[in-house]
Amino acid sequence: LAQTYGTPYFAPHLTLLGRLFARREHLVSRTRQIAAELHRITLRPARIESEDSYFRCLYIEFAQSAELAQSRETAVAALDQPPGIFSPHMSLYYGRLASTARNRLKHALAREMPDTVPLNRLALVDISLSVKFWHEIAEYPVGNKN
Repeated sequence: LAQTYGTPYFAPHLTLLGRLFARREHLVSRTRQIAAELHRITLRPARIESEDSYFRCLYIEFAQSAELAQSRETAVAALDQPPGIFSPHMSLYYGRLASTARNRLKHALAREMPDTVPLNRLALVDISLSVKFWHEIAEYPVGNKN
C-alpha cells in the first residue's frame, strides 16, 4: 500500500505500549525480559476498519482475548506504565484518504485478511521522528527463555 499510494512505509505491527520515556539501555533490557515472559499467541482479526486519522486511516482490528490482555499487562507492569486503553490493531496505511477511497480499500483488503496472525516477536522501535525515520532498536523472539 505504501508503494502504491506513496505513503510512508512501516513494518506491520501491533503496539503493546507506546511513547516510552526511559534510557535506551533500560528499555532494551526490559523488552528482552518481556519477550521472554510472553507466550506465543495467535491473534484473530475481527475486521478491517478506517478512520479519518493519519495513523488510523486503515487498520485491522483484533479480537480481544485473555492471552492478548495478559501480554499487554506483562508489558505494562515490566515498564511501570499506566494501563490506559488498549485497542489492539495493526495499521495498514498511514495517511489521509477520502472516505470513499478508504471504504473501497477496506472492502478490497477484507477479502485478503488472514484468519490468524501470530504474535511471535517483540520489538522496541524508536518513533521519535517522522514515520520514514522509525527504526528498530531491538527485537526478541517471544517465549524464548534463553
